[in-house]
Amino acid sequence: MTNYFESEFARSLRLYEGDKADFMWFRVPDTTMLRYAAGANNIIAGAVPCDFIAFYGGRCLLLECKSSRSPSSYCLDYIRDHQLKDLLKAQRCGMTSWFIFNRRNRKRGNDAWAMKPEIVKDWFDLGMKSVKWEQMMDQGTKIERTWIGGKPYWMLRPILEDVSNKGVSV
Repeated sequence: MTNYFESEFARSLRLYEGDKADFMWFRVPDTTMLRYAAGANNIIAGAVPCDFIAFYGGRCLLLECKSSRSPSSYCLDYIRDHQLKDLLKAQRCGMTSWFIFNRRNRKRGNDAWAMKPEIVKDWFDLGMKSVKWEQMMDQGTKIERTWIGGKPYWMLRPILEDVSNKGVSV
């Protein structure tokens, strides 16, 4: 099944890479698909920390995309324990990490917010099972969606400004 948000996000990274000489990225293959393609669950493959890894101006970014069609909230069960731990550890190691949450809803539009892993950890520490989109609007960084040549793109500047604030010009 195609994850439209990840496809759009990859297209947006590709567009940004074409505009910046000191920016590169790659998609981290999901090991679940490796096991599925091989037709066996007994294949030993490590869990991947995120969907995308990017390098910008000598700094590393880990980006994990999450998407939901729920009109009211995001179910936290879809965040794997290792994803949160790995993004938190990356932050402690001096990297920049983001969860990017996408609300795909015909009535309310297609929106996205970037959240630092520390905020996501706080939700788990509070025992929350889901997070209302309104709370994400308040706590997160809005990622705008635009159309270029008839295709949707996500404007990545807000999540890259975090790298900029650490001494790299955007």
